[in-house]
Amino acid sequence: MRASRSLVVLGHRMAWLGLAMVLMALMTLGSGCSSSVFENGPEAQVFTPLWGPYMSGTGTDRTTVSIKTVEPTTAEVHYASEEYYKLHKKYDQKVSDDITGQMHHIGIGGLGPGTVYHYKVICGKQETNDYSFSTLPETGRFAFAVYGDTQDELPNFSQTDRHQLVADRIAKDPDILFVLNTGDMVNDGQDSANWDRYFEASREMGAKKTVYPARGNHDGEALEGLFPVPPYYSFECGDAQFVVLDSVNDPQDQKQWLSQVLAVDKEWKFVLCHHPLYTSEPNHFGGWENLKDEWEGLFIRNEVDAVWSGDVHAYERYLVNDIMYMSVGIGGGPYYVLNSSKFDGYQNSLERSLGYLRVTVDPDARKTTIEVVQVAIISEDGRTVQELPAGTVFEKFFLTS
Repeated sequence: MRASRSLVVLGHRMAWLGLAMVLMALMTLGSGCSSSVFENGPEAQVFTPLWGPYMSGTGTDRTTVSIKTVEPTTAEVHYASEEYYKLHKKYDQKVSDDITGQMHHIGIGGLGPGTVYHYKVICGKQETNDYSFSTLPETGRFAFAVYGDTQDELPNFSQTDRHQLVADRIAKDPDILFVLNTGDMVNDGQDSANWDRYFEASREMGAKKTVYPARGNHDGEALEGLFPVPPYYSFECGDAQFVVLDSVNDPQDQKQWLSQVLAVDKEWKFVLCHHPLYTSEPNHFGGWENLKDEWEGLFIRNEVDAVWSGDVHAYERYLVNDIMYMSVGIGGGPYYVLNSSKFDGYQNSLERSLGYLRVTVDPDARKTTIEVVQVAIISEDGRTVQELPAGTVFEKFFLTS
């Protein structure tokens, strides 16, 4: 816990609660790991799956690799630590789910904390490219990305037109360990074609970076089947606790659970939910009052550092009761215009932009750095985007303990 907290502005905080049963179920699907060495014969062909492979549920000792193929098939993941892979140019472990179908969620356990692994997925006589991912560290410095509202607006633009610009930038950042998505990943979560476009746009990012999603009002219940997480959950990384809430359903139902998980003694506490508690967006000016009524008191009493939300397709930042509230719905959806009138606690805002937050937690410096990375500018008529050079940062600020 922090005795005090300060904010510095320049220019313009994994214990799986609720996920354990899901991940254990996934692990039971695996046929077990083998210590022998695997090499594919010359008949293996590299292919591009319909979805994935993509990572979810990563902890210090586990992850889940998911993949969807066009035709029903078996699937197994071959993997090895980066140290082994670089030395031997092959994999020494494998695991499968022992089913034949299009959709596979393959759980991998027994991993080491803060360790890089190489993997590929074998489906019959086809295989994916080699990818790498990292488990979550128990200590030390780490970075992650935050963004949301990645849905498209057909026929005006697709996810591959806009969201992919952001996802590819995140994929190319070697320091980003995982991604928090604030929800509304697609425009219609009940339509499989919407998810086709999401997974196409985020293919490179999803294969390398674990995505932890919050449910948005457009995502629907399908989200839980694609990413094996419950509607609300928490996890830990280093000395930070992450709490993902479901603002689409009744916030009162989560209040008792929230009170328990926020009582964990961590240096940094971060919250993710789809709807913002504070915003100047005209249709919900002031923010979602029902979320304030049920959750804000717990945030204050348990010294939450930052709350990230989506739904509002703009970037906006408020500092209220020593908590930083940020809307980061800049992942690809049509832009929103904010009200020119603001209220107490307003810090900064940005409209007509695509981008993400790059958050770095540094325990040695007792500091969290937040950069608002701009990827592209949307034209005023909303029809075109102008990509910006890599490294363009709208603002950078620090949370200190």
